[in-house]
Amino acid sequence: MTVKMIGTRNCPDCTAALETIAEKGLDVEFVNIDESTANLKLFLRLRDKAPEFDEVKKKRRDRRALLRRREEDILRHKRTVRRNENARRGNLRRFFVTVALSLSACKIAHAL
Repeated sequence: MTVKMIGTRNCPDCTAALETIAEKGLDVEFVNIDESTANLKLFLRLRDKAPEFDEVKKKRRDRRALLRRREEDILRHKRTVRRNENARRGNLRRFFVTVALSLSACKIAHAL
């Protein structure tokens, strides 16, 4: 019996699977997706249409949604920090203006 496997020699999971298949004494027709665009397209067609990949695709969508939420949280936090910094700067400006006006009022009162 010949097993057709699509993968890459750089993938540790593919290498482990090849070793397991060899231990079982099965013949392997290995299609390396790193060798040609045609091999990669064959894999992508299978990945997109085969029901065996549905669970993996769902996990990937969930992971992307989680990352998107994390990015939104980070951006929201940055906006809040920026808003707080601007508020602090505004409070400091108001404080210094108040102090300056108070000092001016004192100088005017002493001059009279």
